[in-house]
Formats: sequence, structure tokens, C-alpha cells
Amino acid sequence: MDKTVVTMLAIIVFLSFLLGYSSSVPGAVSTAQPQLQSSNCSFNSSNVKLVLNSTYNSTRFSNSIIIPLVAVSSSGGGEVVNLTITEKPGSGKSFFDFGLSSPLIANETQNSFSYAVEVAKNFDAQTLSQSNTVDFYYSFDSNVSEVDGYSAGLGATIGTILLLKNESLMPGVGVTGGIELNGSVIQVGGVLDKAQALKKAGFNEFVIPVGEGVVNITQNSTMENCTHTIINGQVFNDCQAQTIYSTIPESVESTVGINVVEVSDVKQAYAQLAAN
Repeated sequence: MDKTVVTMLAIIVFLSFLLGYSSSVPGAVSTAQPQLQSSNCSFNSSNVKLVLNSTYNSTRFSNSIIIPLVAVSSSGGGEVVNLTITEKPGSGKSFFDFGLSSPLIANETQNSFSYAVEVAKNFDAQTLSQSNTVDFYYSFDSNVSEVDGYSAGLGATIGTILLLKNESLMPGVGVTGGIELNGSVIQVGGVLDKAQALKKAGFNEFVIPVGEGVVNITQNSTMENCTHTIINGQVFNDCQAQTIYSTIPESVESTVGINVVEVSDVKQAYAQLAAN
């Protein structure tokens, strides 16, 4: 090998040794600059995403439905009452939305709603699995001061089912009826007055409990009941007005002019009220 090449290699080895030694000596200052791999540290704001709840379907984060119910007011006659049901992420609880302007919810109605939630949860496999991930909030939009009775139970059940299945209500249809835990629909009062209120509000169909499509209408008539008394050949008439009451069965559908559908259980009611 050429002596010049050997000499150059020896010098390179010697200088490398000196540089390595100086960096290990205390107090020595190294001039070597650390190399940063910038490819792994770059920041792009467009890649930042806010995840609220990765296990919950964002399209169902908060959903509401309005169910038109009908009540009989204290002054007589029917009144349309809007029930708003809202679902939010939760664990299957239910709440009433109380406020200064909200009507008082009687114990019978609260019990009816408890039944409604349970029946809705167990309606099918889809509602059962979904019910454990949401809470329900119930509120009334009404001018009445108190809501009582069981007649809101069926509407609350159907509304809760529709929310859990992410479906909508058939337009133009009102509903009344109580609900049992086994899903059967029970009769309520004032069906004729309620049907008239729905008809006046522009509805064209009324879902009611089976057996209430025909109601007994009480009619009265007045007649005079007279007695004749003869005293010394003179006739004296004593007449008093008497009211006679009679009961006549009438069809709600023909009387009011609204389509009436009778249902015996929650599945039949769902088939009539779900817009699917």
C-alpha cells in the first residue's frame, strides 16, 4: 500500500480518538448538534377531532318526538295535549320535566308512565338493547293545571318505542288509552269528547282501546205528568214536568266524522301509529 495513504488513515484514526476523548472529559463543550426527526413531530390542526362518546351513535345523541294526546278538561269537553319525549345518553332512567308553567302530574299518570317505559323497553330486541344507553325526559305542553288518569299511558308507550327505534309518528293520528305491564291496552273515559277535540284540531284518525268505538249517549225528554182531582163536580188538574232519560248507543266514528281504530295491545297500536 502507498505510504501516503497509510499516513492519511493513521491521522484520521488519531483525530477520531481525540474527538471522542474530549467529549467525555468533564467541562468539555461538544459542538455536535442533535439531529431531530421532524417527520414524527409535525402538527396538523385538521387531524384533531373531538370525540364525545365513541360508543354512542352521534345521529341519536339527542332526539325528541311529540305525541298528540287528548284529555277531558275539568269544564267538560276534550283538549289536545302534546306530550314531548326526549332521549339523551344515559342508563335507562326516566324523568318528568317539572317547571312553573308545567301542569301537575298526578300519581296515577306517573305510574302509567312507569308502565309505559317498561313496556317500550321490552317491545322487541332492538328497543331492549337501546334502552340501556339512554334516559327519557317527559314533558307536557298544555294549558291545564293538572294531568291525571291513565289515558296517557298508551301514547307514552308508543312514543318511547318510536324513539328507541329511531322512527317517526304517523301524521294526523291521535291516541288515548291506558297500558298494562303485559302490553295490553285498557279502557279510559271521555272518548267521544276526545274524538271531537281531535276532529276540531284537524286530525283524521283516533286510536282508542278496543270496545270504546261505541259509546252510550244519554238523552232526555220532558213530559207533563198530570193528576185530575174532582171536587164538588169541579175538575182540578195538577201537572208537573217530568224528565225521562234514555241511553242510546252511538258510533264515535259516525257521530264525530273521524276514523276510529280500536286496539287491544301495544303491537296493534304501534302498527297504526308508526310511520314506517
